[in-house]
Amino acid sequence: MRFDCVERRLALLFANYARFIVFFPWPFIILPSIVTVSLGSGLLRHSVAFIKDELDLYTPTDALARRELQQLDTLFHINDSDPFYASRRYDIKRSGYIIVTSSIDDAEVLNPTTIRAAIQLWSIVQSLTVNDRNDQHITYPSICVKFPMPPEFIDALHAFFATNTSTPEQMCVSNPFVEAFKFILLNENTMLNRSIDRLSLTQISDIISVNSVGFANLLGGVTLDDHRRIAGAKAMMLPYALRHSTEAEDRIAEKWELKLADYLHEYESPSIHVSWWTYETLASESARDREQLKRMLLPCFIAISLYTVICCCVASSVRSRPWLGLGGVLSAAMAIISAVGLLLLCGYNMTSVACSMPFIIFSVGVDNVFILLSAWRSTNVGGTLERRMMDTFSDAAVSITATSMTDLISFAVGCMAPFPSVQMFCVYAVTAVLFTYIYQLTFFAGIMVLTGKREVDGRHCLTFLIIKKRSVDHFVRTAPVNKLAHSIDFHSVERFARDYFDKMDYGKEESWTRNHMMAKFFRTTYSDALLQPIFRVAIIITFIAYIGLATWGCVNVKFGLEPNDLLPDNSYGKRTLL
Repeated sequence: MRFDCVERRLALLFANYARFIVFFPWPFIILPSIVTVSLGSGLLRHSVAFIKDELDLYTPTDALARRELQQLDTLFHINDSDPFYASRRYDIKRSGYIIVTSSIDDAEVLNPTTIRAAIQLWSIVQSLTVNDRNDQHITYPSICVKFPMPPEFIDALHAFFATNTSTPEQMCVSNPFVEAFKFILLNENTMLNRSIDRLSLTQISDIISVNSVGFANLLGGVTLDDHRRIAGAKAMMLPYALRHSTEAEDRIAEKWELKLADYLHEYESPSIHVSWWTYETLASESARDREQLKRMLLPCFIAISLYTVICCCVASSVRSRPWLGLGGVLSAAMAIISAVGLLLLCGYNMTSVACSMPFIIFSVGVDNVFILLSAWRSTNVGGTLERRMMDTFSDAAVSITATSMTDLISFAVGCMAPFPSVQMFCVYAVTAVLFTYIYQLTFFAGIMVLTGKREVDGRHCLTFLIIKKRSVDHFVRTAPVNKLAHSIDFHSVERFARDYFDKMDYGKEESWTRNHMMAKFFRTTYSDALLQPIFRVAIIITFIAYIGLATWGCVNVKFGLEPNDLLPDNSYGKRTLL
């Protein structure tokens, strides 16, 4: 009983399919081109369909955290117009922070120079202005989330002012220490000399304990004295929070955060270093990464095209097939355009992760090109174009079908992953793999027929001009005597001349696998080495070591996803999180 019944039937099917393409190659080239142009119009929706990268895209759809957040929103819905209590706020939307450190490595930040620079920075941040739809100027105090002034903070301020001095009832989310220094220095009723050099943190922390209203959480590298008062710190955090209850407020908050990031990118100070994280950091940095991926597509296409063309060329100007290699890469590019365009036309969204899909599809598509090319060069070079195409597709198309199905199933399984970003990437990958397979059996097959006809006709691979062969009479007159005498013993002069010219690349009976450098290496040098016992033992030992290393890696793999893993290596957000 034979178990290759499916393979044999597929081979016969593809052989008959190849025979049909040989007679009608142009429709298989023109039709995919028209489809690609038509579906490519969907790329015009790219900017509309793109959704910003947020942590929600990397949170499992069935995660318990999602249900808990929904319950919290139902039971304790936050209204930004109400006084803000940090213990009640369970989301981090439209909030962020600036971390201030000294410009001197490992230096304290609770000194007059650093505090003065931090106050100046925070004052500028509060004055950053954006415009709403009505062209009204909006600053941080206009859109900030406010919370009631803590009693401990009010007591601390009253220690520096006259008893009749009124203190604010509410304040924007910020660093209370910075606000305290700023309020004391600018208030006219202070009982102190308003010089920051004479105003020390100890004067405030004498009244406010380290645990009061979470002040210590806004300092990093804190050191305490014997009385649990703050004696020093290595970093200072300047937090903020913006109202976002309505769509208009959320849009203004987004503009303000982007302007804050732009300003901090250009900010320089001789006294302090700043790093920051905003709610828009992941989205903006991913967008920058996405634009970089787009710019890399053209160099990638050029590099793959050059590599494929080089690999499709041999010493013979007839058997070299540079246009076939270029057609294979173009086929993969057409599949990518068609897949993305189709999904965008269907209203499917796109995220930055999906932008890495083309690089994978290029490798899959080009790999199948080499499979078909290898099968073609393994056929009898003396056969007709029809026979060689039938042999090529009966041999290689089955392999391409199997590999494409493997890729398709792998990405299809990924579509069932609980992560929205992974689902989105796999949907685009599945569609692109499907188009890659279709275009390889249509567009690339048509290109293969045309280049195969050129090769069978003995035309130059670039100029398409027929290369004239030397006559047998000229060979008889110029052939070495010893070779000619040897040939007379076994063959006729004409048959020997034909065999001799075949080896010089003028005939059509010598298989490509016998004169291609890589094929010759694996057929002779490498295969001969495999017959040596020492070489076989070395391969087995290497493979066992590889399996052991892979097993160790699987056992010690770390599960989980950190926000800094989603950012580019040169991102300011990654430096902040680290």
